[in-house]
Amino acid sequence: MSDGLDFFFYNQMRWKVGCGGEFDAPTGQITSPNYPQRYGDNLMCNYTIRASDDTYIVAHFVDKFDIESHTLCVYDRLSAYQGNSSASLPIGRFCGSQPPAPIVSRSNLFLQFRTDGSISKSGFKLNYTTQGQECKDNLLFRVDIEIQFVVYILECGGRITTPTIISSPSHPDTYYNNLNCTWRIEAPIDQVVDIK
Repeated sequence: MSDGLDFFFYNQMRWKVGCGGEFDAPTGQITSPNYPQRYGDNLMCNYTIRASDDTYIVAHFVDKFDIESHTLCVYDRLSAYQGNSSASLPIGRFCGSQPPAPIVSRSNLFLQFRTDGSISKSGFKLNYTTQGQECKDNLLFRVDIEIQFVVYILECGGRITTPTIISSPSHPDTYYNNLNCTWRIEAPIDQVVDIK
Protein backbone atom coordinates (compact mmCIF):
# COMPACT_ATOMS: atom_id res chain seq x y z
CA MET A 1 0.00 0.00 0.00
CA SER A 2 1.06 3.58 -0.62
CA ASP A 3 1.90 6.08 2.13
CA GLY A 4 -1.01 8.10 0.76
CA LEU A 5 -3.63 5.51 1.81
CA ASP A 6 -5.61 6.85 4.74
CA PHE A 7 -8.15 4.04 5.25
CA PHE A 8 -10.31 1.47 3.48
CA PHE A 9 -13.98 1.43 4.43
CA TYR A 10 -17.01 -0.08 2.66
CA ASN A 11 -15.26 -0.28 -0.72
CA GLN A 12 -14.26 3.40 -0.61
CA MET A 13 -10.74 4.71 -0.40
CA ARG A 14 -9.75 8.07 0.96
CA TRP A 15 -6.34 9.40 -0.03
CA LYS A 16 -4.19 12.04 1.60
CA VAL A 17 -2.77 14.14 -1.21
CA GLY A 18 0.27 16.12 -0.12
CA CYS A 19 -0.80 16.42 3.51
CA GLY A 20 2.21 17.57 5.50
CA GLY A 21 5.91 16.90 5.24
CA GLU A 22 9.39 18.04 6.21
CA PHE A 23 11.34 20.45 4.02
CA ASP A 24 15.03 21.32 4.31
CA ALA A 25 15.81 22.64 0.82
CA PRO A 26 16.75 26.36 0.67
CA THR A 27 13.68 27.07 -1.47
CA GLY A 28 10.43 25.23 -2.02
CA GLN A 29 6.71 25.27 -2.50
CA ILE A 30 3.94 23.99 -0.23
CA THR A 31 0.27 23.60 -1.11
CA SER A 32 -2.79 22.44 0.73
CA PRO A 33 -4.00 18.96 -0.30
CA ASN A 34 -5.57 18.88 -3.77
CA TYR A 35 -4.76 22.57 -4.48
CA PRO A 36 -6.19 24.38 -6.47
CA GLN A 37 -9.17 22.02 -6.18
CA ARG A 38 -11.07 21.77 -2.90
CA TYR A 39 -9.21 20.36 0.09
CA GLY A 40 -10.78 17.53 2.11
CA ASP A 41 -12.64 17.46 5.40
CA ASN A 42 -11.16 16.66 8.82
CA LEU A 43 -7.53 17.17 7.80
CA MET A 44 -4.58 17.94 10.05
CA CYS A 45 -1.50 18.48 7.90
CA ASN A 46 1.80 19.42 9.55
CA TYR A 47 4.54 21.03 7.45
CA THR A 48 7.98 21.73 8.92
CA ILE A 49 10.54 23.88 7.14
CA ARG A 50 13.97 23.43 8.71
CA ALA A 51 16.96 25.75 8.43
CA SER A 52 20.10 26.53 10.41
CA ASP A 53 19.98 28.75 13.51
CA ASP A 54 21.41 31.78 11.69
CA THR A 55 18.87 31.59 8.86
CA TYR A 56 15.50 33.24 8.29
CA ILE A 57 12.66 31.53 6.46
CA VAL A 58 10.40 33.80 4.41
CA ALA A 59 7.15 32.31 3.08
CA HIS A 60 5.08 34.21 0.48
CA PHE A 61 1.55 33.21 -0.51
CA VAL A 62 1.07 32.98 -4.26
CA ASP A 63 -1.90 32.52 -6.57
CA LYS A 64 -5.24 31.89 -4.91
CA PHE A 65 -5.68 31.83 -1.11
CA ASP A 66 -9.10 30.55 -0.01
CA ILE A 67 -9.72 28.88 3.37
CA GLU A 68 -13.18 28.79 4.98
CA SER A 69 -13.62 32.18 6.62
CA HIS A 70 -14.41 32.96 10.25
CA THR A 71 -13.42 35.97 12.37
CA LEU A 72 -11.33 33.77 14.69
CA CYS A 73 -10.46 31.10 12.05
CA VAL A 74 -12.01 28.33 14.16
CA TYR A 75 -13.29 26.12 11.31
CA ASP A 76 -10.56 25.70 8.71
CA ARG A 77 -7.20 27.42 9.23
CA LEU A 78 -3.51 27.57 8.48
CA SER A 79 -1.50 28.28 11.63
CA ALA A 80 2.18 29.28 11.62
CA TYR A 81 4.67 28.83 14.46
CA GLN A 82 8.32 29.77 14.91
CA GLY A 83 9.76 26.37 15.81
CA ASN A 84 9.13 22.66 15.25
CA SER A 85 5.59 22.14 16.55
CA SER A 86 2.27 23.78 17.43
CA ALA A 87 3.65 24.25 20.95
CA SER A 88 6.21 26.75 19.56
CA LEU A 89 5.84 30.56 19.47
CA PRO A 90 2.71 31.37 17.38
CA ILE A 91 3.17 33.67 14.39
CA GLY A 92 -0.41 33.76 13.11
CA ARG A 93 -3.62 31.96 12.22
CA PHE A 94 -4.96 32.49 8.70
CA CYS A 95 -8.24 31.91 6.86
CA GLY A 96 -10.53 33.73 4.43
CA SER A 97 -9.83 34.80 0.88
CA GLN A 98 -7.19 37.52 1.37
CA PRO A 99 -3.61 36.23 1.14
CA PRO A 100 -1.72 36.92 4.38
CA ALA A 101 1.43 39.03 4.47
CA PRO A 102 4.68 37.08 4.15
CA ILE A 103 5.51 34.88 7.12
CA VAL A 104 9.01 35.28 8.56
CA SER A 105 10.54 32.83 11.02
CA ARG A 106 14.04 32.24 12.31
CA SER A 107 15.60 28.77 11.87
CA ASN A 108 12.41 26.68 11.72
CA LEU A 109 8.85 27.27 10.55
CA PHE A 110 6.00 24.93 11.50
CA LEU A 111 2.72 25.19 9.58
CA GLN A 112 -0.44 23.32 10.56
CA PHE A 113 -3.40 23.14 8.18
CA ARG A 114 -6.61 21.98 9.93
CA THR A 115 -10.08 21.56 8.49
CA ASP A 116 -13.45 20.71 9.99
CA GLY A 117 -16.07 18.33 8.61
CA SER A 118 -18.06 20.63 6.34
CA ILE A 119 -17.22 23.50 3.97
CA SER A 120 -14.03 23.19 1.92
CA LYS A 121 -12.32 25.69 -0.39
CA SER A 122 -9.30 25.67 -2.68
CA GLY A 123 -6.74 26.25 0.10
CA PHE A 124 -3.31 27.82 -0.23
CA LYS A 125 -0.05 27.79 -2.13
CA LEU A 126 3.14 29.31 -0.78
CA ASN A 127 6.74 29.62 -1.87
CA TYR A 128 9.44 29.77 0.74
CA THR A 129 13.07 30.73 0.70
CA THR A 130 15.78 30.72 3.33
CA GLN A 131 17.98 33.77 3.78
CA GLY A 132 21.10 34.31 5.85
CA GLN A 133 21.83 36.85 8.55
CA GLU A 134 21.89 39.68 5.97
CA CYS A 135 18.12 39.23 5.69
CA LYS A 136 17.70 40.57 9.24
CA ASP A 137 18.15 44.20 8.21
CA ASN A 138 15.81 43.86 5.22
CA LEU A 139 12.81 42.38 7.03
CA LEU A 140 9.66 44.43 7.24
CA PHE A 141 9.47 43.68 10.93
CA ARG A 142 11.54 42.06 13.66
CA VAL A 143 10.48 40.41 16.86
CA ASP A 144 12.41 42.00 19.70
CA ILE A 145 11.78 41.30 23.34
CA GLU A 146 12.69 44.23 25.56
CA ILE A 147 12.12 44.34 29.28
CA GLN A 148 12.78 47.83 30.62
CA PHE A 149 10.10 50.20 31.85
CA VAL A 150 7.71 49.08 29.14
CA VAL A 151 3.93 49.09 29.05
CA TYR A 152 2.53 46.53 26.63
CA ILE A 153 -0.50 47.53 24.60
CA LEU A 154 -2.88 44.56 24.27
CA GLU A 155 -5.91 46.43 22.99
CA CYS A 156 -6.79 46.95 19.35
CA GLY A 157 -5.91 50.60 18.82
CA GLY A 158 -6.15 53.59 21.12
CA ARG A 159 -4.50 56.85 22.15
CA ILE A 160 -0.84 56.83 23.18
CA THR A 161 0.71 59.71 25.12
CA THR A 162 3.70 58.02 26.84
CA PRO A 163 6.60 55.83 25.59
CA THR A 164 5.39 52.28 25.05
CA ILE A 165 5.50 49.23 22.78
CA ILE A 166 2.62 48.68 20.39
CA SER A 167 1.81 45.04 19.65
CA SER A 168 -0.91 43.26 17.77
CA PRO A 169 -3.83 42.21 20.00
CA SER A 170 -3.07 39.11 22.12
CA HIS A 171 0.66 39.23 21.24
CA PRO A 172 2.59 36.94 21.53
CA ASP A 173 -0.40 34.65 21.03
CA THR A 174 -2.19 34.36 17.70
CA TYR A 175 -3.88 37.51 16.47
CA TYR A 176 -7.27 37.43 14.77
CA ASN A 177 -8.25 38.09 11.17
CA ASN A 178 -10.20 41.09 9.94
CA LEU A 179 -9.05 43.47 12.69
CA ASN A 180 -8.59 47.16 11.97
CA CYS A 181 -6.49 48.60 14.79
CA THR A 182 -5.55 52.29 14.80
CA TRP A 183 -3.29 53.89 17.38
CA ARG A 184 -3.11 57.68 17.68
CA ILE A 185 0.30 58.74 18.96
CA GLU A 186 0.39 62.19 20.59
CA ALA A 187 3.39 64.13 21.90
CA PRO A 188 3.89 67.65 23.25
CA ILE A 189 4.69 70.20 20.57
CA ASP A 190 8.34 70.43 21.68
CA GLN A 191 8.97 66.64 21.47
CA VAL A 192 9.53 64.24 18.58
CA VAL A 193 7.84 60.85 18.12
CA ASP A 194 10.50 58.21 17.39
CA ILE A 195 9.22 54.86 16.06
CA LYS A 196 11.68 51.96 16.04
